Amino acid sequence: MKMQRLIVVLLGAMLFALDNGWAATITATPANIAQGNNETATFSGIAAPTNRDWIGLYTPAAANTAFLDWIYTNTCSRNGGNSVLANGSCGFPIVNSIANGTYQLRLFSNNGYTLLATSNNFTVGPPPPARFVDNGDGTISDTQTGLMWEMKLAATDSRCTNATQANRDIHCVNNQYVWSATEFKADGDLFTDFLTQINRADGASNNGQTQGRKNFSDWRIPTIAELRGILLAKCPGSPTPCIDPVFGPTALGLHWSSTNLANVPSLVFIVNFVDGNANNDTSKLFSFFARAVRGGR
Repeated sequence: MKMQRLIVVLLGAMLFALDNGWAATITATPANIAQGNNETATFSGIAAPTNRDWIGLYTPAAANTAFLDWIYTNTCSRNGGNSVLANGSCGFPIVNSIANGTYQLRLFSNNGYTLLATSNNFTVGPPPPARFVDNGDGTISDTQTGLMWEMKLAATDSRCTNATQANRDIHCVNNQYVWSATEFKADGDLFTDFLTQINRADGASNNGQTQGRKNFSDWRIPTIAELRGILLAKCPGSPTPCIDPVFGPTALGLHWSSTNLANVPSLVFIVNFVDGNANNDTSKLFSFFARAVRGGR
């Protein structure tokens, strides 16, 4: 009889635990995150899930009513849905207004009235510095590689609206150049005009420029690796170029690199800034866009 009573008590305790969410868990990863990113909230074991279960962001000592932000478990957003989930995973947005410090996630049912589980603590810090920095002088610096990139002028700029390219500024985004006039050598206007003007340091004026771009005379055509290195990880597609917006105007089309195809000196690599694709079988006789770079080698 005592054994039967013990079993009944244990079963009752188990049912009570399930009804009150004691079996539920929630974990937060990673342990350190910067503002502007998503903390992964993985939850499981909700005994009686509803479409009003949600996850809140808290400081460790805060009362359950003092949440800083929240999302529903079934949509991973503030807009609820009709589905119910006993287990799942959400990206919890750590917005830039969240101060640096230690936080945790809490899992609730009953529209926030019943606490089911509390996550491990994690640390929020400032976002990492931007990789690409606008120097405010028509150049972009890459803090990862040490490269400095030329910025382009918009095609609508008064210096770029002339129908004849020779009468446009050398930095106009709509200018196109030929890699080679002889199919093999670097003797097209990409080098004889574009790079010559950008690196001009002889005091002669050409389109208002009298010395090397920003007092540097080592501007060059980027390698294929350098050119691909400034592509976005995921291209948005036309009409948005596949490059960080900090670069400013960027032509939607093919851009020259300085990298020849191995053993085929008449062919060169190019990059398409619409879709991010690179081609390695392009004749140097064509006319494409260009962006100069310096440093890093």
